[in-house]
Amino acid sequence: MASPKTPFWLAERVTDWDRVHVVEPLCDLADEHPAVRPWLLRAAADGDHLNGYFAGRVAVVAGLRDAMTRQAPDADVVDHAGRLLHVMCHCAGMGTTPAIAGMLARSLGSESQRDPVGPVERWAALRRAYLALLDREDWCETARTGLVAGDGQLTWLANITAELELRGLGTGTP
Repeated sequence: MASPKTPFWLAERVTDWDRVHVVEPLCDLADEHPAVRPWLLRAAADGDHLNGYFAGRVAVVAGLRDAMTRQAPDADVVDHAGRLLHVMCHCAGMGTTPAIAGMLARSLGSESQRDPVGPVERWAALRRAYLALLDREDWCETARTGLVAGDGQLTWLANITAELELRGLGTGTP
């Protein structure tokens, strides 16, 4: 069997359908090759709309939820998580997006769970954490720079989060 380095090299150099046809088999190799899962976690999606065919599966196979909640994720993981989630928001049912809903439901728990922090409190805590991140000065500066440059993902984010009045997206107090 060929080394997993070869598909990584190829996957990083192809786009569109070619990328889909390289990343999907890599998901099948994640259990057999220890280098696959970290690569999927950091580099599988390039932001193309066709990434919707594998984004949900990559998130599940790579253990995105665990990587974002149980570790101190590095910048590449956080950046790639944003790319995966952005693609999944716009993929109109392509791929395995219901798996992501299941992951989120499991991570939030249920009312019958013995954990003293129930689903509502978990959502509130996550919301506060995300809002704190989006209020950091370094993120605000990056967002402002991206909006001035016409970054489509930041423009989309500014449009759908206007009611949150985020400083970095020009919808809140400076």
